[in-house]
Amino acid sequence: MRLVNESQGLGQDDCSENLNDLCDRIFSGRPLILVSNRGPVEHQVTNGTPEARRGSGSVVTSFARLTQAFEFTWVSSAMSEGDRAISRNGTGQSIKSPIPGHRIKLRYVTTPRRAYHKYYNV
Repeated sequence: MRLVNESQGLGQDDCSENLNDLCDRIFSGRPLILVSNRGPVEHQVTNGTPEARRGSGSVVTSFARLTQAFEFTWVSSAMSEGDRAISRNGTGQSIKSPIPGHRIKLRYVTTPRRAYHKYYNV
């Protein structure tokens, strides 16, 4: 099955190519910084060592293809103890995503747990 953009008569492959060309032009002239609550990588502590896995959530899923196609920085909340450990070890600097295929850098914002809880859960 092939999706067609009726206004332009373009198939899905054509639209993807046009989107890639547009992103190439935009990203070559400007750095992209994406900011969201959840990030594209979640670090869980296993046997005292943070282990990375793909993050969850609708924003992460929506931008999954871009993480493999373009270099940019993704800023998100350090939500788990693993995220907090990685954030401390990185001394606030951007770190390269450890997920295979990702071309992005990660940067975590560490919010006091009480303030985070009050904002999202109260």
